[in-house]
Amino acid sequence: MRKELGLPSPEEEVGRAAHDFTTLLGTKTVLMTRSGKVDGAPRVASRWLQRMKALLTGLDCGAVLTPSEPLAAWARDRMRAPGTPIRIAPPEPRPPLALRPRRASVSDVERWIANPYAIYASRILGLAPLPQIGQPPGPSERGQLVHATLSHFTETHGDRLPDDFVGAFLDSARTVIRDLDRNPRVRAFWLPRLERFAEWLAETEPQRRRDSHAIATEIKARLSLDAPAGPFELTARADRIDISDAGLTITDYKTGAPPNKTAVAAGRAPQLTLEAALAIAGAFEKVPARPVVGLRYIRATGAVPAGEEICVEIKNRSIAELAEDAMRGFADLVAAFDDPATPYAVTRRPDFNYRYDDYAQLARVDEWAGESGEDE
Repeated sequence: MRKELGLPSPEEEVGRAAHDFTTLLGTKTVLMTRSGKVDGAPRVASRWLQRMKALLTGLDCGAVLTPSEPLAAWARDRMRAPGTPIRIAPPEPRPPLALRPRRASVSDVERWIANPYAIYASRILGLAPLPQIGQPPGPSERGQLVHATLSHFTETHGDRLPDDFVGAFLDSARTVIRDLDRNPRVRAFWLPRLERFAEWLAETEPQRRRDSHAIATEIKARLSLDAPAGPFELTARADRIDISDAGLTITDYKTGAPPNKTAVAAGRAPQLTLEAALAIAGAFEKVPARPVVGLRYIRATGAVPAGEEICVEIKNRSIAELAEDAMRGFADLVAAFDDPATPYAVTRRPDFNYRYDDYAQLARVDEWAGESGEDE
């Protein structure tokens, strides 16, 4: 099956790893270690290590595996409980106002609320994670591909849907896929998923366009608000805005799970509601200031279901009220960090996904939070 899909065989990866290992093994000093336990349970040495020990013992060379320094004893001493535990507090940097950012995008606001330290590390320290060498395309690249494909397709066929909807959608995908198509996993898995999503979109898109007389994609917005430390600029780039006689409908494309309605209503996921506030204020380019009559997520999975449309409807709350609350919350957030005493603290909240926190290691989260991310 792997051969038919054009995927490399498992042996190829094993051979590459063996080549790298033997190359490193030729250095002057080599330290070979293994985990004695995994999740608290003893771990058996690998068969490769056992065979190497047996071979060297048979050749009367077993002494070469004896460490020149008592590394195991040092490790045991390190793991012993100290008399007085060391408490490490989470970092709470307080940079001067002159270094604090005066602009934020709506996509940054959720991260700012959930983990201010990430804003400090990225926007003030200017740190960005380096891409891993040889890393295959992942969720980030897939999200970019889906966004770019939907944008290209909507822009190309904004006036009239094509007769061959699925074929036109896949043509847009191939136009934007570029170098990713060289990866066999993209051809084997991503393109078929996009085709299934295109079939779902072909069934549901005519209904969405029924009342729209114009569609704007990847449209930018900019709005300045007064803050204690001076003007602060809020920016956005909406995935899609449908313009009808009734008003505007704002769409955000997702490949993962969208925020739940509770998080949106509470202001913890304010991206769509802030975009609604910008739209009501007429801040989007080439989009007239009109009431916002709909907020929705379109989720592209290509699985089961292949696609999903989720409308944001909060009981007893209008979109205008949600937008007003979002702007008020954003203004309060800016005002709080315009106080030099407010730290860009590291936070961990149970309802936020910190899986892709690029700065957890920099913030020493495992140390002060008491988490154990490594094998013993």
